[in-house]
Amino acid sequence: MKELTNEILNKLIDNELNNSEIDELYHLIKQNNELQGRLKAHQMVDSVLKNLKIESAPENTTELIMAKISANILVKERKNGLFKFFMSLFGIIIILILGFIMFSEPTGQEIIIPQLSSVKNYFGKIFSIFSFPINTKVISIISSAVTVIVLVSGYFIFEQHRAFKNKLNSIL
Repeated sequence: MKELTNEILNKLIDNELNNSEIDELYHLIKQNNELQGRLKAHQMVDSVLKNLKIESAPENTTELIMAKISANILVKERKNGLFKFFMSLFGIIIILILGFIMFSEPTGQEIIIPQLSSVKNYFGKIFSIFSFPINTKVISIISSAVTVIVLVSGYFIFEQHRAFKNKLNSIL
């Protein structure tokens, strides 16, 4: 042992060395006052750490932390659920409008693919339930409803993006 390190002193205090190494260390320590001071400092730190009172966490710390985490997840799911609802509603309305327009065309036109003809007839029966004469009032009501849905969806997309941006800035 040419150099006495803190790690070797810690092993000496913890009794992790064999007898020959211990004898060699005590011989080096007796010759050097600085090493004696370092050994005493290590022994004092060891005794202080052993006598240190261990503080335990409160009883239900884990439950409290998990409750906060799950509350954050629920809030996030609620926000995403509202966005998904508006986007789904918007998509359904567009599909209904396109289907209504497609199947309200005169049936006198020939369709090249026969399977498409049977599909058109099937959906034509379904959409015939919703068929009613279209006038300017109906078109304006439908277009205003779609416009409101688009605006509300755009607002929620913008707010969600802004919240994400603020969260990202707070992290960085």
